[in-house]
Amino acid sequence: MYDASSGLGARTTSPTSEDITRLCDKLGRQISCTDADGGTTEVRLDLLDRPLKASDSVPSTVTFAYNHTAEPRGIATRSTDSVADTFEAAYDADGAVASETLPGGFVMTQEKSPTGDATSRTFAKASDSTIVLSDRVSHSAAGRR
Repeated sequence: MYDASSGLGARTTSPTSEDITRLCDKLGRQISCTDADGGTTEVRLDLLDRPLKASDSVPSTVTFAYNHTAEPRGIATRSTDSVADTFEAAYDADGAVASETLPGGFVMTQEKSPTGDATSRTFAKASDSTIVLSDRVSHSAAGRR
């Protein structure tokens, strides 16, 4: 089924005859989706099409914040989950997560190979930098781990 005003798909029927309904705003951006089980997810976007808030019928909510001084590319630097708490990320030059402050007082740092593959992740206590988990992978000349 299509929305008469926008021409965008509004409802999809699965092979098992279950409906998935989508709602778009006037700019054609999907802002709501109801799955076959009746669960609804809604997204509020800013003028740059970035998510500001996502909520669902569980209920849970995730809000996103953007710090243009720390991250001028407009990538979210903070997300707050109503269940899991707050995550803060810092990015490398390629836009991949380089470090992340995690709930519970932990920090994850990540290193990448020149080809962009993650080669190590370290989880440490934010309070005293004690490493609680560290993993490293190396690649052969053929790219195998």
